[in-house]
Amino acid sequence: MAPPIKVDIVIRAKAVHSLQQSAPAYRSLAVHGGRIWALSDDLHCLDDCIGPDTRVIDEPDQTVLPAFDDTHTHMIFAGLSQFDVPVHLATCIDELVDLLCERAAHTEPGSWITTTANWQEYNLKERRFPTAEELDRASTAHPIVLRRGGHNVIVNSLALQLGGITVDTQSPPGGKIGRAADGSLNGQLQDQGMVPVLRLMPQPNFDDRIRGLESASAAYAAVGIGCVRDCAVPIADVPILMATRDSGKLHVRTRALISSIGLMSASAVASLLNQMEQYRHLQHDDWLSIWGVKFFLDGGIEAGATKEPYEGRPDEGCCGFTDFRGILIWDPDEILEAMDAVLRRGWRIGTHAYGDRAVEILLDVYGRLQQRHPHLAAGTLVMEHGGLADPGAQARTVDMGIPVTIQQPLLHDVAAIQSLYFGKDRTARLFPARGWL
Repeated sequence: MAPPIKVDIVIRAKAVHSLQQSAPAYRSLAVHGGRIWALSDDLHCLDDCIGPDTRVIDEPDQTVLPAFDDTHTHMIFAGLSQFDVPVHLATCIDELVDLLCERAAHTEPGSWITTTANWQEYNLKERRFPTAEELDRASTAHPIVLRRGGHNVIVNSLALQLGGITVDTQSPPGGKIGRAADGSLNGQLQDQGMVPVLRLMPQPNFDDRIRGLESASAAYAAVGIGCVRDCAVPIADVPILMATRDSGKLHVRTRALISSIGLMSASAVASLLNQMEQYRHLQHDDWLSIWGVKFFLDGGIEAGATKEPYEGRPDEGCCGFTDFRGILIWDPDEILEAMDAVLRRGWRIGTHAYGDRAVEILLDVYGRLQQRHPHLAAGTLVMEHGGLADPGAQARTVDMGIPVTIQQPLLHDVAAIQSLYFGKDRTARLFPARGWL
């Protein structure tokens, strides 16, 4: 009889849960080659698997659970923000400007200054976005990009100038260029309106990007997240993910959705798909895989496409919107052809749909795709968020076999400001998790 294999790790604990309904709580677990090798309901039953190089973890008072799988997150941007100005620490606009001033004092003139995105203007004393004029107080010698979430930036005058945005520039389809009451530019750019500035921004150097991603992925792992679905990875950032993995510094399994943000036509998406071919082998990588393509059908907090008008807009006095119902970024027929090209290349699709009007349009588009491709594997078409989906839309989604990643924690961050746009009642039913279940 062959001697028992010597494994890499043995864990002894108060309870080891597999989360299989009929399975008991185990007491010991063996790991070998990155896989669970054995489980036992006896604390010492796996001791024969312990060799001189085995790591033994004795935690008699602890419980072991499978790692969490975060199905909608933005880890690549969390890594990037490691080097950004931490404006989420500010409680008012003056503090925010002071943080930018401090960075400007140590930054070569002409170099870009960017900020973290995980803040809400509603948490500032003024309860509003800063303006370009206020950012100019920090510096007029540096282009400044104040990120807020993934759908908004506020920039200073130099960044507007470099992006070619003037008082005569009109808001593009699927985006907004913000204006003050007198019609002047206030520095706010939304969705497609961000593109002229964002495409100019340089990235941190390669080694810094790896360090940032190492830090961000370690933070995910530290709270029990073992796998992420990174839902808007720029194609240019795939080498960063690969290098981080190859150096052993990518601490969670990662499935990347390649971002199509800024693309507005089927031909532009076809060009992106051509670039993705070089990473085709990552479809089968156990630690880092390319999941598919991420589309954005509508805006977010301030611009999700809704059936009913917004109840209020804190910026409506300066932007000229009446009866505002959000922004559709894509024409439905155009996005259909773009998505069809993705499916014909063998990739999956995840689509941001934040408002109920966008949800129904997306279901129409997905239905047409299913007619063209009647044998799609389960999970090929995914709805991201599914905001404000009513019972009819939920039932239709389930009948079509479309998974939904609600991103429920988002509501905890944005509920206060979302209610300014949607109203409290509509915000309360933004992500109806129980209805989906």
